[in-house]
Amino acid sequence: KEAYYRQIFEKLDVDKDGRVDVRELKEAYTNMGLLQVPGQAEKFVSASDSNKDGELDVAEFVRYLHEHEMKLKLMFKRLDSDKDGRLTSNEIEEALRSVGFDVSKEEAKQITRRIDKDGTSTIDINEWVEHHLLHPSADLKDIVSYWKHATVHATKSNNLGIASGFKQMLHEGGAKSLWRGNGINVIKIAPETAVKFYAYEQMKRLIGAQSQGEIGAAEKFLAGSSAGVISQTTIYPMEVIKTRLALRRTGQYSGIFDCAYKLLVNEGPKAFFKGYVPNCIGIIPYAGIDLCIYEVSM
Repeated sequence: KEAYYRQIFEKLDVDKDGRVDVRELKEAYTNMGLLQVPGQAEKFVSASDSNKDGELDVAEFVRYLHEHEMKLKLMFKRLDSDKDGRLTSNEIEEALRSVGFDVSKEEAKQITRRIDKDGTSTIDINEWVEHHLLHPSADLKDIVSYWKHATVHATKSNNLGIASGFKQMLHEGGAKSLWRGNGINVIKIAPETAVKFYAYEQMKRLIGAQSQGEIGAAEKFLAGSSAGVISQTTIYPMEVIKTRLALRRTGQYSGIFDCAYKLLVNEGPKAFFKGYVPNCIGIIPYAGIDLCIYEVSM
């Protein structure tokens, strides 16, 4: 953890003098694409500046983040009413109402989506900590105020374009962030394609044997759709890992195996098949049309 904290400090230390002040913190927030609430940088420095010299050195920064993370984890456990290790939009809504904020279900879902990084529509403890780590949240009311500000900010910044999105990626993770998840994407192509075409030929033979004649476009579409589902089922765990690697924050996973291990330990074997059903629903028409047209054009 200390190494991760030090990496964050290096990003915040804009002039590389080993110290971070309010001005640098504000500039770094902007460069990293992080949301700023008015007074956030001043409050962060004040809370973590143990010798009160108006600047943070790396030791002060690491010490504060360690203590802050522990508090955030305790707060997460209090909000996790069903104790399943994940916060839903309903639990976020309950948290908001408990401190006097009246919100709609859609606003609660919007906050959840903003914190959720892996596309599960829930928040795990790591996502919770990452989102609030550089916000000096003293209590739940402070965090809720931050959420409300984030909701307004998100509404105003939904028109993210190609150029601004590209710039934000470079600021957050450098040039390497443009190829996140590509390693396992390349690895999965060979087995996925091989299984798809093998299954397609087998399904054509099976359908042809039953129809006792030349199969038409409808039968080829059925064979292609079936082959698509079979191939996706075979490689789907790699698809999940690819998505997690592509959506990860810088430093979250060291590689493919580290990602797979953390998924297994933190979320269990079922994590490798999250989103499987909608994925298959989408692949049925795609693979059916793709292989049917491929067959006709040959």
